[in-house]
Amino acid sequence: MNLECLRIADQLRQAFVGDPWLGPSMRSVLDKFRLASRLQLPRRVIVQLLCCLFHGQAGSS
Repeated sequence: MNLECLRIADQLRQAFVGDPWLGPSMRSVLDKFRLASRLQLPRRVIVQLLCCLFHGQAGSS
């Protein structure tokens, strides 16, 4: 595999499970979304939560 493929694979891995270069990882966002769904929050609140998470305003864990 060439170096560019390895670099892209590493970037994807970091975005989904690791420490992405900007914002929270996708896994942490999805975990919070699952928690919000289990709490049966209104859809509007879940959308607002996701917007805050993607823009980094809700912090990352």
